[in-house]
Amino acid sequence: MRVTVIGAGAGGLAAAAVLSRQGLTVTLFSRSPHRLEPVAARGGVEITGDRGEGFVPLAGVTQDVAAASEADLLFVFTTANAHGDIARLFAPHIRPEQAVVLASGSAGSLEVAKVWRDGGMDP
Repeated sequence: MRVTVIGAGAGGLAAAAVLSRQGLTVTLFSRSPHRLEPVAARGGVEITGDRGEGFVPLAGVTQDVAAASEADLLFVFTTANAHGDIARLFAPHIRPEQAVVLASGSAGSLEVAKVWRDGGMDP
């Protein structure tokens, strides 16, 4: 399964590493080049903690929305106030068979549903 983790903060990096270690093909997407540059330079992330330690390679690192959208699962690890922007960026690329998971526990999902509904999608 191909997964794109959207957001390269602590949660997104941890999710990308754990999912990659589980054998999934993981691409990391961020709008912030300064967050992606160190990950791209190494080809993955270094982790420590109860999930293990060591270097975890990632299949890809990108700022390209179209490339990031090619995954089977989009896993959004951004703050809720970024959900609307992420929804607008990805809306032209979302396919009905894709799953989109919003990892933050907030009302951001309501904004995403509204943006996509207003754009003619059926979330």
